[in-house]
Amino acid sequence: MLAECPSRAYGTNNQTTIKYFSSPFCIACWHQKTELQRIAAENGDKFLVEEYDADLCASAAYPQRVMGVPAFIKNNNISYGFKNKEQLQQLIT
Repeated sequence: MLAECPSRAYGTNNQTTIKYFSSPFCIACWHQKTELQRIAAENGDKFLVEEYDADLCASAAYPQRVMGVPAFIKNNNISYGFKNKEQLQQLIT
């Protein structure tokens, strides 16, 4: 079975697209999904976050040099670690 990459999207505006790499074995990633869902409900028309499983979508993670999760890539800049609501808002602007 082939992995669907990206596996999920948060938000609707692809003018600002952010790649989010996670893993089903990452506790911080599970909490991050909750924050992404909240911010998408409030400001989803301002961004698009594409979620990739770093294990199943290795072909997407490798060229970006993703070395851990959770990881966000915006404008070829990578940021690691859990992002709270305020940090996510800074990332999407």
